[in-house]
Amino acid sequence: MLREKIGEDIGYATIEPNRPIIAGTRQTWVITYYVGKRGIKRGGSIRITIPHTFTTPQIDEFYNDGFTTAECSKKEISLSIHLESKIFCAYRPELSHSGAFGKSVFILINNRKLVKGDFIKIIYGNTSYYGKEKWGPKPPKVSYVSGKYEFTIAVDPDGTRSAPVTGFFLLKKSPIVTILPDKLKEIIPIAPSNIELGQKIPVYIISVDKYLNPLKCEDSAFTIRYGLKKKVYHSNKGKLMLDLTSFDKKYAVYNINRSEKEQVSSNTNPIKLGRYMNKENLFWGDIHAHTKYSDGMGTPEEAISFARDIARLDFAALTDHDDIGPYLSDEEWKDTIKVIAKYNVPNEFVTFLGYEYRSTLADMNVYYPDNEGILMCG
Repeated sequence: MLREKIGEDIGYATIEPNRPIIAGTRQTWVITYYVGKRGIKRGGSIRITIPHTFTTPQIDEFYNDGFTTAECSKKEISLSIHLESKIFCAYRPELSHSGAFGKSVFILINNRKLVKGDFIKIIYGNTSYYGKEKWGPKPPKVSYVSGKYEFTIAVDPDGTRSAPVTGFFLLKKSPIVTILPDKLKEIIPIAPSNIELGQKIPVYIISVDKYLNPLKCEDSAFTIRYGLKKKVYHSNKGKLMLDLTSFDKKYAVYNINRSEKEQVSSNTNPIKLGRYMNKENLFWGDIHAHTKYSDGMGTPEEAISFARDIARLDFAALTDHDDIGPYLSDEEWKDTIKVIAKYNVPNEFVTFLGYEYRSTLADMNVYYPDNEGILMCG
């Protein structure tokens, strides 16, 4: 959680284009900050945090990507810009960096006061200083990962860094952009590792783009091959129920081919008839994941539901950093506990409560055997 306080009467901001963008594409962004009733005195400043994994902003080379400029609605106002891009999520008050996950652009008002109605326009990825030659600068590249990204904006209204923690007040609402998955590139069929005679094999189809972002499930016909045998099945909500083929080896791998619309093909994970190691089953999970509470994306509920419903894992854990973002608050820890308890269903989907402890010696994950535990920050 960001420790900075939300300011009163310090204005608002917009971003253009205000529409979803496809993952991995390029886009110039225009962020406009409108001064609030409180105004900004000479020496005051604005901080805009560009989301992590976007092109790093820079102010020195108009002929390179990420060139960033700022101008005021009042031409007589002098502005200067500096960047803090060596850190991206650490809590560094001495650098006026709150822990927001990204690279910060600071705009300083040099000579006169700004009043309500004035505005500052920041162009992130300004290519207008160069010609249109193909070898010229390109707009910034957005993240390869689909989801919502915040351009976190904060203000130092009086130039004295009087706000708590870092000297900056957060806006009540910062601009958010949505990154969408690209088009279908492949499918990932997921089957259980163990199957018994007489059972059908449930196979879940995950459709992804070239960056492995999941796409909305669209049911289709699939041609299933095992050796020389093949059969057509139709999915129901992304799920196929295959007839068990007699194995001629210890393991079976089925080829799944989508035979409608975009044709894509992939193989299932190996499936074993019977159990591993005599009496044991094989389960799959992920016990190291971060959310927006530290340096990841999404809420704990979104992360755990993704593990269960999209990735089709058998078990999962959340291990947010205890001191990044800049630290897990009591409220965030309580929310994590609540989500872990909600999704923990023995014999169906198992969750583990945890966090990533950081100290000067090392990073290490802490896990609790049940749905309760204390947060001990490093």
